Amino acid sequence: MFPLKESYSLKMRFIKCNNVYLESIYFAVLKITSELIMRIHREAIDGGKEEEQSLRDAIRDEGCIQSICYGDDFEDPFKRASYFLHRIATRHPFFEGNKRTAFLVAAIIINFDTEYIIENDNGENDRFVRAVASNLVEEEEIKKWLKDHVIRSEI
Repeated sequence: MFPLKESYSLKMRFIKCNNVYLESIYFAVLKITSELIMRIHREAIDGGKEEEQSLRDAIRDEGCIQSICYGDDFEDPFKRASYFLHRIATRHPFFEGNKRTAFLVAAIIINFDTEYIIENDNGENDRFVRAVASNLVEEEEIKKWLKDHVIRSEI
């Protein structure tokens, strides 16, 4: 389903050992664009209730989505994931599916940028994202929750 080739970029990172930079490596970083968020939103709506299908392309505030993407300058994938989860869930750029989209974006960032995936406990995940959407959880708490709820990917 994702990501597309044009959805990532290569960055260089140096490996540091005993205060000496040994070698540089290239790693892929998923670029979160408004187009990618809207695509993820459509997938979230398509997988939801039938009565929501008419809202798959209904965007309440495209400028909001663009401003969320503009703030993406984090090196730490868990910080990036918590940023997007918080911003999408609390700013509601869509008429429907904001929480699902927020969670999926965070899960995709973690899966793409690390060797982890978020544990599949739909009840716990749903309760947590609802708390985020209600502004009961700050970004640092989201980052901690994400780190506490990941498992190493088998792929």
